[in-house]
Amino acid sequence: APVSVKLKVLEACVTSTLLQNCECFGNNIPKGLESVYISLIKSCLGVKKSTPNELVLIESGMPTLKSRIQSRQYNFYLKFIEKLEPDSAREKVFLYLRRTKNKFIDYYSTLLHKFEFSVKLKEKHLNDVKQKVKNSTGYKHRTYLGFNANLQASNILNKSFA
Repeated sequence: APVSVKLKVLEACVTSTLLQNCECFGNNIPKGLESVYISLIKSCLGVKKSTPNELVLIESGMPTLKSRIQSRQYNFYLKFIEKLEPDSAREKVFLYLRRTKNKFIDYYSTLLHKFEFSVKLKEKHLNDVKQKVKNSTGYKHRTYLGFNANLQASNILNKSFA
C-alpha cells in the first residue's frame, strides 16, 4: 500500500487506540507510549529504527503524541468547564477541587491558561521538534537540514494531521 494510505490507517485505527481515554492521563503519560507511536510511524514510512524521531515526525507531518494527548485534554477540559451548570453538585465538587490545589485539576487549568486554542498547543510542540533539529550537531540532523532547510513536511506524502 502507498505510504499515505498506511499513515491514514495508522491515524484511523492504531493512534485512536493509543489515545483511548488519554483525557484522564493528566500529566502522567504512560511510559513507552511515545516510543510505540514513533515506531509505528517509522514502520509506515519504511525507515530504519535508527532514524531520528524528530526527522520522522517532520517528514511525515504527524504531530508528537504528547501534543495530540494535550490537545485532546485541552478540548475535554474546555468542554467540561463550559458545561458546568451554576450551583450544580458537579460545579461545587469542581470548585472544591480547585480550591484544594488538586494537581490533576491544576494541570488541566494550566493547559487552558497557557494556550489560547488547542491548535497553538500542537504548533508549540512542532516548533520544539524543529528547534531541536536546528540546534543539533548530530550528523543525521545536519544532513537532513541540507535537504530540508525549512523543515517542512514531505510534499510527496501530502498528508496533514492538524
